[in-house]
Amino acid sequence: MFLLNQTCNIHDIINNNNLMNPTDGSVSVLVADKSNLPIDKRQALENSKFILIPWNEEEERRKQMLSINNYMKDIPQKKQEKITMLLRILGLDIEHNDIHTSIFITLLYDVPYCNYALTFDNILKMVAIFFRVRANLPVILMGETGCGKTSLLQYLACAPGV
Repeated sequence: MFLLNQTCNIHDIINNNNLMNPTDGSVSVLVADKSNLPIDKRQALENSKFILIPWNEEEERRKQMLSINNYMKDIPQKKQEKITMLLRILGLDIEHNDIHTSIFITLLYDVPYCNYALTFDNILKMVAIFFRVRANLPVILMGETGCGKTSLLQYLACAPGV
């Protein structure tokens, strides 16, 4: 997952192999609005197997998906959205893959995952750890006793390939 802004050098992104999904060689790029991305940058990214995820369209898609799945209507919508976003960033397809859907359900219903406070800050930490591990870079977690280092890693480890 890579956050794209207007000052990014597209060729540096395309040539960075550490960003690639090892399963299919793709890279997810989060953009605010695909239509605002210059066409040359968009075409260069798409031709290099980048998956452009427009934030505005992604938000609408998540709302539609959550309304279709009746088995999740008792869970707070915000938690569903956060888990869906995290799993998509990690490359899981909960719509078309039963194993990935079961991971999603595990994170929603099973203890200790259902009790984990999935904040935006924690999601950012998990994404950073995930991509550092994928790139074989060392990761050091530091913090006070009881601040949630182990819980964060246990939650992240529930996703395959981490």
